[in-house]
Amino acid sequence: MIRQSFAWWSFAMDPATDPGALLAGAAQAGAQGVEMLPDDLWPVAQDLGLSIVTLSGHALETGFNDPARHAALRDEVRRRIDDAAAGGCEAVIVFSGSRIGDGADGPAIAACVEGLGPVVEHAKGAGVRLLLELLNSKVDHPGQQCDRTAFGAAVVRQLDDPGLRLLYDGYHMQLMEGDLSRTISDNLDLIG
Repeated sequence: MIRQSFAWWSFAMDPATDPGALLAGAAQAGAQGVEMLPDDLWPVAQDLGLSIVTLSGHALETGFNDPARHAALRDEVRRRIDDAAAGGCEAVIVFSGSRIGDGADGPAIAACVEGLGPVVEHAKGAGVRLLLELLNSKVDHPGQQCDRTAFGAAVVRQLDDPGLRLLYDGYHMQLMEGDLSRTISDNLDLIG
């Protein structure tokens, strides 16, 4: 089943936007959920019947591909998981981060698996799913490591836990690799 939701930031970039009116308009238009909504607006959205679908667990530039950041990221993401669970949010988005060192994928995948493992356990205990987002590095997020389905799929497969899935963003992956239908079909079991 597909539930129509929208990313809050993409509609609320204008500072003159009235948050309540935007949420009410989205609900009236048939949206069923909202993603990345600031926490203080969750009650407004929920009163309108909108689900809180996702929130970001940490800044996307610094991620789990850097073992030196694991402890701080785990603490931050655990706090956001707890916020999500308390507020009825379904999923927390995590990121690989920007490439470090020589940017090789193998060590970065291993670092993501090592860093995310304990966080996935925390999320499952809280009833929240983690989503590793695939981002494009061509236009919007230069240097982002998890910029291809194969990278994210390797992390999810190696962790082998239903508590972590891919946030498969068609816009980002069309820019990076195209062939969306086949890629989605081949990886549907990994997409959350």
